[in-house]
Amino acid sequence: MSLETAFNKFKEKIGKAIEDAASLEVATFTGDFSYKAAELVSGDGNSKFDLAEITSKLDMKANVDMQLVAYTKINIDSDTVNIVKSDLSTEDAELVELHKTMVDAAQKSRAAIIDMVQKLVKIN
Repeated sequence: MSLETAFNKFKEKIGKAIEDAASLEVATFTGDFSYKAAELVSGDGNSKFDLAEITSKLDMKANVDMQLVAYTKINIDSDTVNIVKSDLSTEDAELVELHKTMVDAAQKSRAAIIDMVQKLVKIN
């Protein structure tokens, strides 16, 4: 791969990271479901899990029983939506704590991406 091709791919990935940083979305589900990993992997040959593909497959399976325990969406302008299941069981409460940890980690990751991009383009 040429340096120019590698640089262009890098710029493309940075652009996608900036787009992704515009909002943060974390959903935590509980339920009974099972799939083989090969059924959930992206079809583009990258062997990566593709959330859109996973959720579309979950929607197609009538025997999947999932319940949303917690959902958080935070936009870059700080508008926030937070949904938590009512009547939490002990197990659900543990999942809500895990959800909070995932939201915190995602916020830190987003801040690091924004910081990296600022340093790359030297915005003061």
